[in-house]
Amino acid sequence: MDADTKLEMVDRYILGQMNQDEIKEFEKLMTGDLEIKSLVEDQRKLIKGMGKYQEKAEFFDMLQEIKKDRPAEKIVSLQQAKESKSGVQDTTSKLRKLRYRLAYAAGIAILVTAILFMLDTRVNTDSLVASNFSFHPDILTAQLEASGATNDVNQELIPLLQRGIQFYNNQEYEQAGNQFQQFAAQSAGRNYLVMLNDFYLAQIALSEDRPEETIALLQPLLLESGLPIESSVKWYLSLAYLKSNDSNAAEKLLGDLRDDSEYGTQSNKILNKLR
Repeated sequence: MDADTKLEMVDRYILGQMNQDEIKEFEKLMTGDLEIKSLVEDQRKLIKGMGKYQEKAEFFDMLQEIKKDRPAEKIVSLQQAKESKSGVQDTTSKLRKLRYRLAYAAGIAILVTAILFMLDTRVNTDSLVASNFSFHPDILTAQLEASGATNDVNQELIPLLQRGIQFYNNQEYEQAGNQFQQFAAQSAGRNYLVMLNDFYLAQIALSEDRPEETIALLQPLLLESGLPIESSVKWYLSLAYLKSNDSNAAEKLLGDLRDDSEYGTQSNKILNKLR
């Protein structure tokens, strides 16, 4: 597949122009193609950055319009022309001018306060994720040691998983990520070990402030029926959505976890803070 075709598919996926069958096929392709994963992440960042730039541009355009119009000073000038006949009228004009300028300044202050409030909300969302994120315990080692669990995997790739989870347990997450990435690039098929590999890769990506990559890795796992780690997938995916400022998607997943024995308490606390 050439680069232009890949980029076109990525754009259609991000912009929601694919049907359900196409989404499933694309996400299956994405799990085995690191280049496409990277393209998805880069395009999402680009679109997000363009959106922020547009918001800033519109805001500053609005300020320029307010400054250019300056209706308060126009009104004051008319009043001054009418009231310049006496000292009393001059004093009245000055008071009115001051009042209009204060009103003008108050309007700007309200706009600035609103922007600071929005920025503060984003910061709080980041801190909310940070205070609730922790790495999932190791369940990969037990799976590797289970009888017959590795039959569907190329045996030459098993050491990558073993080294990866060893680094992970030693909190050497960068090295762990390198091993898991190599396994993902070389493995074929869609078995439980491959899914666990993506699961741990997603956590490392989230810890390194790459929520888009976490979302790309975890979304396909939700399509798997009867997945033993379904609740954990929803939990980390909800944190990734929060980190990406997609509170609607996060709230939906957290709502699914309200009564979960492992994540219910934390999910309810986050939902209460978001609403």
